[in-house]
Formats: sequence, structure tokens, C-alpha cells
Amino acid sequence: MMALTRNPFRVSVEDFSDEQNEDEGIQEEFLDLIHDSTVEASFEDEGLEKFWGTMEKAFPKVTEKPRILLTVFPSTYLCASAFPTGVAVMTKTRNTLLDLDSDLRCVISKIAPRISSIADKKQEQKSH
Repeated sequence: MMALTRNPFRVSVEDFSDEQNEDEGIQEEFLDLIHDSTVEASFEDEGLEKFWGTMEKAFPKVTEKPRILLTVFPSTYLCASAFPTGVAVMTKTRNTLLDLDSDLRCVISKIAPRISSIADKKQEQKSH
């Protein structure tokens, strides 16, 4: 499957025999993929992740295993990097810990919060 993920146009059709795969018709789908000139141009222009993501609807049987293979590393990396962060969050807020999932998600996320936008949406509280 690694060879298919790296370059599907260098893999032989025999690697997709129906005896080795549970899904019937995977060879036909693979043949359609490797003989489509627009797919080959797309493969050359896009990165692996984007290519396999865009081919998901047209070739669901062939793209299933490469997509799983490409998502293993980012998932493992996020879990490994989240562990020390989770320990730090739990240590600092041991007594006030309410929702570790939300806290951890905020700490790990690469998306910067737009605090000014959130603050603008809140109504000012007037003094009595």
C-alpha cells in the first residue's frame, strides 16, 4: 500500500487482485484511475494528501487505504504532542478542572482565537 500511496501510476494491476482485497471491482476502479489522463495531471500538480482527498468520491475503493495511511502520522503526532500539554494543564488547574477536553483542544489548536471579535459580540454590563 505504501507504493500505491506514493505513486499509483507505478503500481501494477496484479497488486489489486480481488482475492487479496475484500472489495470486488477494485481492479476495475484502479484501472480507471491509472488510465485517466486528468487524474495523472492532478497527481503531478497536487501533493499526496490533496490528491487522495480529491479522488475519494471518484475512486472510493482505491483511495480508502492510502487515505488511512496518510492520516496515521498526523494523528500519532498530535497525540504524542498533546500528552505533555495535557499533563501541564492538569497540574496547573488540578482544583478547578472542569472540562479537560476543551482546555486541551484550545492549547493544541493552531488556530488563533479572535478575542476582539468575541468581545465585540458581548453586551457591555452597565453599573448600577
